Amino acid sequence: MSKTLIVYYSRKGKNYWNGSIKNLEKGNTEIVAEMIADMTGGDLFEVGTVKTYPADYYACIDEAKEELRRCRM
Repeated sequence: MSKTLIVYYSRKGKNYWNGSIKNLEKGNTEIVAEMIADMTGGDLFEVGTVKTYPADYYACIDEAKEELRRCRM
């Protein structure tokens, strides 16, 4: 077992990639986390959300913006 733990959250499905919206099997952050694990020999741990967010990328972004707005009040 490694002493390094890579903890990440990554959005799968419709996501922003290379200038457009694509349906991704793995989210961007998951791909980078796997690269870091390969380089360091670390263990991966994926964090999930309690709440389910919209599958549509733009609807999800709008909801996230609203959550941030409410937190700043």
